[in-house]
Amino acid sequence: MADDKKTNREKASLSETLKVYLGSHRKLIFGITLGLIVLVFGSVVAYQIHHNRQEQATRQAEEITEAWISWQQERDDQAEREIREAIEAVRSSYPRSYGALRALHVLMLMEWELEQFSEARKTGLMLADGFPRSHLAGAALASAAAAAEEEGDLEEAKAILLRIARGEGAPSAETARALFNLGRLSEELKTYDDALDFYNQLAGEHPESNWTKLAKNRIIWLTSQGGSSNT
Repeated sequence: MADDKKTNREKASLSETLKVYLGSHRKLIFGITLGLIVLVFGSVVAYQIHHNRQEQATRQAEEITEAWISWQQERDDQAEREIREAIEAVRSSYPRSYGALRALHVLMLMEWELEQFSEARKTGLMLADGFPRSHLAGAALASAAAAAEEEGDLEEAKAILLRIARGEGAPSAETARALFNLGRLSEELKTYDDALDFYNQLAGEHPESNWTKLAKNRIIWLTSQGGSSNT
């Protein structure tokens, strides 16, 4: 019985202490509660604004894609200008959005179709640098390397392909092809030891790739010409 009375007194004391604390800190508690409400509300609003901007950018990118498909049939100069202006508008208004990514991809493809290889290279690098984790980064680097090769700048093409080989744009199906092309370009530049190194790396890291089959043929040929092979 005595223990029960002691427990009741302790509960009463705790209750009184809590009442006193709440009473003396009422303004502070109210301020904290209000702050939390404002924070949550602000987060919801910020998310909604971000979501709406992403949707708007994506819609504009879809319109750009449709316009580009139509332009491919007609090659109208006015339509080309309008597409370029629309791409720049999306990139300026929504620079980090999925819509901006898609718009850059369309621009890269358009430059290729116009055989403006310098611009195609720049746009491919812009896409890869601006969106390094996107599913298009590896393909954009490969496109930029191919454009550099079309310009006759084999060293620049190799430098870009090395970025893929080192893991940029990964995970990417472009890695095996990049290693093969690094070997091929090294052969064109007559740096045959480098070519063998790239072909051997391809064979070791991607044994099931179709590019490896081609690489092994080059390894055999280069070795027969006096090169060295690790395979």
